[in-house]
Amino acid sequence: MEKSEQSEEKIIQLGKSLIDELGLTHTHNILSRWMAHYLAELLLRIEGITQDNEVFALKKEAADLILKLWSAREDLPIAHPQKNLQQIIETLEAIQDTEASYLNAFYRYPTVPKDNQWASFVKVVKEKTSEIFKITVQNALGSKAVQDAENWYSDKADFLNPEDQHLLKILKSLSSGQPVENPPENNDQVDPKNIQHSIKRIGVLINEQRDAYEHLKQQFRNDDAATDNEE
Repeated sequence: MEKSEQSEEKIIQLGKSLIDELGLTHTHNILSRWMAHYLAELLLRIEGITQDNEVFALKKEAADLILKLWSAREDLPIAHPQKNLQQIIETLEAIQDTEASYLNAFYRYPTVPKDNQWASFVKVVKEKTSEIFKITVQNALGSKAVQDAENWYSDKADFLNPEDQHLLKILKSLSSGQPVENPPENNDQVDPKNIQHSIKRIGVLINEQRDAYEHLKQQFRNDDAATDNEE
């Protein structure tokens, strides 16, 4: 990454975040602990210096060290939210890919009317299924886990590689679903009332899908009856 004056401040903020995550005393990784200490000292010196040329040199050194730390983050004892969410993210990606392949194919055909009974039915089923899945994921993981992971990546958005940017997009799609009231800190603290709220909501969504099915079925019964009368 080429450092500009604007991005340098963001790099410094990233460095402060890494210092917090690395910790100065609670890691057994000697190199990480040394780098965290050294970076913290650099940042303190920057804050205490008034001469521009010294500040410039120290900021450059700090920024270079921060970017090296960030590029090696997989080997550092810092948060790796994607590891905790990998299974569910892979599942969501598979579902999204399947949805995209079927729905894109459906909507690509220019001769298929988009206001017919089948298009309306597909729209309801897709929307309700997507919400059901998000509610299920949030209860399985705890919506706080999803939100914490999204916040972690959002705070570092300027430094994410394409893979991490894609992961952030998925996390945002998860957290944009129906929130669980009073999200649990972890799976051991799930409030039974929240579970019942989610189950009731899922029941409502399934009923709406069933209503759409009954409406579709009734439409074709009416069409068949009209055809028989004409004959």
